[in-house]
Amino acid sequence: MRPSKEKERIWLRTKGQLTEAEKKQRKFNRDEVIEFLEKKSYENATFWLDSKQRMILVDRETGKPLELSEKLIDEIAKKMGLLSGKWLIFIQREYVDELWDKIVKLANEGKIWSAKISTLVHPWASRGNHVCCVYTKNYLDREDVMRVRETLKEIGVESRLSYKPDIYTLLGIYSDNKERFNLNRITRYTI
Repeated sequence: MRPSKEKERIWLRTKGQLTEAEKKQRKFNRDEVIEFLEKKSYENATFWLDSKQRMILVDRETGKPLELSEKLIDEIAKKMGLLSGKWLIFIQREYVDELWDKIVKLANEGKIWSAKISTLVHPWASRGNHVCCVYTKNYLDREDVMRVRETLKEIGVESRLSYKPDIYTLLGIYSDNKERFNLNRITRYTI
């Protein structure tokens, strides 16, 4: 299927299925995160919907996002078994099909774990681009994350890319609210 021609689905995925990361995300138990944080002296931690209807981790009493460190986020990710993350590739519409063909080939050859691509111009992508997510199993395995980045360079993805751990998304950490969590960035690697 061609991303530029798809009309029924928002995302196309390698092998036509949910990525492994998405399967883990669907099993993500927010109550376990709260329990874990309570043991770490975050007694008032809870999840609320923000103005964009995204679940975010907040202090129950004040409603303010919790201050999180990368170390604490990593501990939560390990505890929850959600260590996946993705390289974010923003691609102009005229090149989206060509990129997707190359990504699917990499997945079929076992050179990447899984991937998905938007079939529509992504609303938060700059300059009307599509977004392609190329996943790795463990964002803490820097060697594998960089191996995948090099593999993407080999197929012509030369632009500067950012890598976002999936745990950030599940905790409600986005580019427009990262400062409220006391974080400087929502990506772990930018290359």
